[in-house]
Amino acid sequence: MQAGLGEIHHTPSQLNIQVYIANRPPMAPYDEQEDCVPMINGEIQAIAQHTGNHWRKVFNVYAKFMFECIQGMSKAAANLPGVQHYLKGFDAFTSWQDYRDACLLQQDSATALLFTPPCFESNSIDQHDQTMHIIMGKGYAQQCGFEYEPPFLLEHHHGDFAVYPKKRVILCPYFDYRQLSNEKIAVLVDIILSMLETDVLLNA
Repeated sequence: MQAGLGEIHHTPSQLNIQVYIANRPPMAPYDEQEDCVPMINGEIQAIAQHTGNHWRKVFNVYAKFMFECIQGMSKAAANLPGVQHYLKGFDAFTSWQDYRDACLLQQDSATALLFTPPCFESNSIDQHDQTMHIIMGKGYAQQCGFEYEPPFLLEHHHGDFAVYPKKRVILCPYFDYRQLSNEKIAVLVDIILSMLETDVLLNA
């Protein structure tokens, strides 16, 4: 069983994002949580208030990334209509702050922040499962059995990203303003969109 925040349901008609982190909020009930539980309005703010700036950054960067991803999917759908169905369930948000407060890691958000490593039952994945697995931080990625090395390493991005396409696993910098800057968030979004567009073309 995976522990974390958000939901881990696999919805074929929707993009699902699962982010894996090596630590967890140092407060009850999260420090001993054994399952994945959707958050409620105000919970992110409460965690940030009680644990400090570190977790505020994690949630903010996650929200920025998802907001840009939704924006990117909307633009891509104009040229590749098959991308449109991945947007089901995502409302139109005017800012990443609105998205964070109203949707991120909540029920039906198709997002999760997991405190336990990813687990795959086989070397391949269900082609109808549109879950993207994002592991933050090189050290934790290695603990999970994934390396930043060819042919998975994206060398043209200074070694900050690696992609295991068969498992839809993306290795990226830690969710921090400096490590995963706005420019690197854009790279992460491009990786997601590229993988989605490949799926659309293969299934057309």
